[in-house]
Amino acid sequence: MHELQQRTVEHVDDNIDESTHVAVCPICGWWKILRIEEEINGTGYFEPDPEEFWIDGSYRKNRLWGAYGSLKELDLVDIDLPIEDVRAYLVGRYEKRFELHPRLFEQTVASVFEDLGYISRVTAYTNDGGIDVILEGINNQTIGVQVKRYKNSIQVEQIRSLAGALLIGGYTKGMFVTTSKYQSGAGRVSAAAESRGIAIELIDSDGLYSALEIAQRNRYEYKNDPDAPFYDLDNIPMRLFN
Repeated sequence: MHELQQRTVEHVDDNIDESTHVAVCPICGWWKILRIEEEINGTGYFEPDPEEFWIDGSYRKNRLWGAYGSLKELDLVDIDLPIEDVRAYLVGRYEKRFELHPRLFEQTVASVFEDLGYISRVTAYTNDGGIDVILEGINNQTIGVQVKRYKNSIQVEQIRSLAGALLIGGYTKGMFVTTSKYQSGAGRVSAAAESRGIAIELIDSDGLYSALEIAQRNRYEYKNDPDAPFYDLDNIPMRLFN
């Protein structure tokens, strides 16, 4: 479970104490907001109940308002989905990654690495020479990325194929990004390729999710960014809970 960022705003008006509490996940965007109104010894809009008077004769009554957000369902085979929506959905429901259209997965990976500081470009969907995404990294180093949305483990031969594609394309570094794991021996092939001047970084399902979390967090700084959720507390629709 992701750590929620929280803040509380308090306001006092006549006999009504009001506090608004906001909690939001900076990674997946899930949120909740509660507003508590407490009437103290007043006649306001609360109708007193004799059983609610305190032993000292004072009277208090609370009313709780709230709203919360939830992740909407997405049709992950729709390649026209906004990438921001796809990323927020995946970070909350990562088990759905296998349903992503392969092209949408390539675009999502490119978007994640762009938020990690790279310049990214998605190649043609067909006849791409084995390279799905091209990254411009530190010192203008060009990185060729192959992306595979698989359930089964990536085989050693697929790493060798990427090494060949990198060599033909003139790359000195590559990445293999997958939604699954790597077959035993993939690390040895990667090390052998690096010894020959072509470094290949292997990013499995867990590594991809970690990159996605970091990229989502990099999207904004809570409390300071007007694009962050709940920057304007006054315009959030509320529901009366009691």
